[in-house]
Amino acid sequence: MTRDEILKKITDEIKYCEGVDLKINPPYASTQLNVLDLADKYMNSRYRDSGVDDFGQPKPFYNIVSVPVEVAGKMIDLDTKDIEIKSEDNNYWAAWVMGKELQFWMKDKYFGTQLNDFSYYLPKDGHLVVKKVDDDVLVVPLMNLRFRPDAVSLKNVPIIEIHKYQSDEFIAEAEKRGWDNYKKVELSKGISDKKIDVFEAYFPFGLGKYNYFIVSYDGQVLAYADLDQSPYKGLPWKEINGRTLGKGMVEELFNEQIYLNRMATYKANGLYWTSKHIFQTRDNTVAKNLMSNIDDGEVMIVNQEIAAVPMEERNLSFYNYDETKWEENAYKRTFAREPITGGRAPSGTPLGSSILQARMAAGFYEKKKENLGNFVKEILWDWILPEFKKQKRGEHRIQIKNLLSDDNNSEKFFQMQLHDKMNKLRMKEKNNLSPEQWEIRRGINAEMLREEERVIPKGIYENLKYKLNIIITGEEIDTASKLTTLQTIFQILGSNPTILQDKRVKRVFYKMMDIAGFNPRDIDIEETPSIQESMSEAKAQVGGSIARPAAPPAVPATLQTATAL
Repeated sequence: MTRDEILKKITDEIKYCEGVDLKINPPYASTQLNVLDLADKYMNSRYRDSGVDDFGQPKPFYNIVSVPVEVAGKMIDLDTKDIEIKSEDNNYWAAWVMGKELQFWMKDKYFGTQLNDFSYYLPKDGHLVVKKVDDDVLVVPLMNLRFRPDAVSLKNVPIIEIHKYQSDEFIAEAEKRGWDNYKKVELSKGISDKKIDVFEAYFPFGLGKYNYFIVSYDGQVLAYADLDQSPYKGLPWKEINGRTLGKGMVEELFNEQIYLNRMATYKANGLYWTSKHIFQTRDNTVAKNLMSNIDDGEVMIVNQEIAAVPMEERNLSFYNYDETKWEENAYKRTFAREPITGGRAPSGTPLGSSILQARMAAGFYEKKKENLGNFVKEILWDWILPEFKKQKRGEHRIQIKNLLSDDNNSEKFFQMQLHDKMNKLRMKEKNNLSPEQWEIRRGINAEMLREEERVIPKGIYENLKYKLNIIITGEEIDTASKLTTLQTIFQILGSNPTILQDKRVKRVFYKMMDIAGFNPRDIDIEETPSIQESMSEAKAQVGGSIARPAAPPAVPATLQTATAL
């Protein structure tokens, strides 16, 4: 296809997106771009039209959409630590090390920040669209996209992304990306706002040999390619029949926001008049303005009495009642009530009702979080992991202390490495040391082991069989509840230290911890003694016989410490 034909295809898709009125949309925002624009303005407490009244005064904006969006973002938030890699064959520790390296890689790429953006823009805009750029995954502003707004989904429709550059920005970006023909673009013309439009277009069924183009506003083809899959992925917050994008919380509260803004304007206008002090009299000799023509303490001699004109607001209680009713309805519809927001419940609310409300809201957000988790898992499989394995394909080294954290697997990994090191040392020393000396050597070697490195062989992750897990449960438990539970566990263990010796009592106790959201094995971690602890224990041993320590378990073949994992 010629460049003019490609540009015409792009402009036709843009015109269709901007001109189609959707019946499912409200009449005051009939196109999809109108909805997105209004949602952005409401989140920033701005009116779509004029923000001032007939007297030139700013109109009040009673924002009720930002709180539900922020609450939803908190409730569905995911973190990189929630992403786990599980082995599906015997290479358990290789998969565990891969998971640790993936955590480091995502941290270097600020993927945690991108996950925070996912949890914010999804409930706000009603649809989350992301794009792979090099080895990063970025959120695409929906106002920059043009697509068929009445399609079933974004998967099988052309997608146009509009980029706006100043002249110097365009040249820098073109040189960075290696675009062709960028010197032929008319930089002096641009568009009305003195910026240059560049269209990034993806046609799933192709235009000739290629399906991906970067074209300037004047038709210069800057880049083109034939992609195996779409560079965009999307997730709706709430699917709506009859349109492509989902429905977000801001759009859900359009009517409530408009009505409460109207009530706020009525109250502001009323207060404007009730703040005035006006008087009336039939005496023509009285000054027209008591504030400017009468001195403090002056005695007035008048033919008729002066009376104040009643200006107080008589509908204030109804305004308050109506505002509370609409605001309560808005927060009910978005599950942003007091138990979730952290506010205090109204006086007289039963505790059982608050607990039930919290559970219902948590169940709603858990479903949304599960959807987001599956979407992130798709991003990891399709974009993140291939890029990660490509960068980690060669032989490389990793320090042991960087693999250690507060989880049980880290402790098990370190203990196996330490046991293997001590086994080799015992064979070399031929058990010529006393048990106390072995404990000291063990503490010294534990400190040295943390600073050692292990070699990750070339291509170890290529044929590894694994699956991805994203933890989505237990996030609704707040810090105060966790602290209370830990204090209760501490009191139980302090009052009865032998509770873990009886198998039946121990099983019940562990079940209670599991229900409360804590891993029972966290209190059974075998701590490696430090050098100081080992020497203190050795000094404390006075006389008596000490049994010969049992030989530590053999290290699996996959962890033989010949400097390789």
